[in-house]
Amino acid sequence: MPHGASAEDLLALVLQYAAMQARAQGERGEVWFTEEPSRLHGTIKDLRDRYKGFFPELSELSFSNEGAFPYSPELRQILGNLQLYGIIGRRNPSFDRFSPNVFEDTPEVLEQELRVYFEGAKDKRAAFDEMASELKDRLSAAA
Repeated sequence: MPHGASAEDLLALVLQYAAMQARAQGERGEVWFTEEPSRLHGTIKDLRDRYKGFFPELSELSFSNEGAFPYSPELRQILGNLQLYGIIGRRNPSFDRFSPNVFEDTPEVLEQELRVYFEGAKDKRAAFDEMASELKDRLSAAA
């Protein structure tokens, strides 16, 4: 990954990539992911723990285990930032789900960014693909 990459950068890429995977599997229109706190934070914590060897920037996410489920204030901040940047949309009044914004040129732009991120590191790219697929499966608002 490029020097200075952050958890926010990685999550922006993986969310859009997961949305494109869902579309490739036949989902139509916008792809929605749940923001239900126990599912969202639990999933991201599991992914962090499993993939931080490939993506050290995931270690930026700290989780408190003091409540009924893991909770990360950094994840909440990152989702707010991604909404401000236009990378995700939260168009529902209760903010219980979000949709990665995928525009006409997103596939080409995303593939360019991924080439730069992985610069031929096939093992990291394979881990990224697995992480995106699991994120999609676990956070799909329809699940």
